[in-house]
Amino acid sequence: MATKQKTVDKVKNGDFILLDYTERVVDTDQIIYTTRKDIAEKYGIVESNRIYEPELIIVGEGWLLEPFDKALSGKVVGKEYKIEVPPEKAFGKIDPKKIETFSFRELRRKNIRPEVGKEIEIGGRIGIVRLIGSGRVIVDFNHPLAGKTLEFTFKILKKITDDKEKVKYIVKKRIKGINLEDINVRLSPKKKEVQITLPEHYISDPNAAIMKKGISMDIFKYFKDISSVVFIDRFSRESS
Repeated sequence: MATKQKTVDKVKNGDFILLDYTERVVDTDQIIYTTRKDIAEKYGIVESNRIYEPELIIVGEGWLLEPFDKALSGKVVGKEYKIEVPPEKAFGKIDPKKIETFSFRELRRKNIRPEVGKEIEIGGRIGIVRLIGSGRVIVDFNHPLAGKTLEFTFKILKKITDDKEKVKYIVKKRIKGINLEDINVRLSPKKKEVQITLPEHYISDPNAAIMKKGISMDIFKYFKDISSVVFIDRFSRESS
């Protein structure tokens, strides 16, 4: 009797996935970004105002650096991967023409106070001060990661297939810190409508209208059969 083989769950373009990943500069071991708090703690880069958790990614939608985004297609859910992206496929090689010299006195007249390693803006361009000396300031207008080989360590934790859950994660991506269980979603295929109810304190947020607009635009983009997004604002009487 033939043994039944276990189905391998691979992702493809258009899939909604939950992704844990860490972006690192190979040469310096600098962590550029991570979704994992344990990694942030290990490198001493924990941000108190950030929530560390897997992120919703729609494969192939360009939400990530292009080579990383392309690498997701065909990968297996639950397996950890590691890829390297060379400078020419990341943020380019260092262009010497983008490293310019300015007069220290000229910058001070423009109320620019250069410090080595700090970003400054000159003529609408952002650059990093590399050297100050002999009355001259050398500013590098290359991307900060130009010339760097990047490493991405990642694991696809889950493929999201349920439409209600997809909508919930779209809401969660737009409203940082909200819990999935606090988002009520009702799909009405006949009406081609999505109804969303959020907790009262999110309704009262000064940016609520902007958040709702962004959520609606995302739903219209990724759910072609939906023509209406309805937000139900429900307020409860305060107990006296």
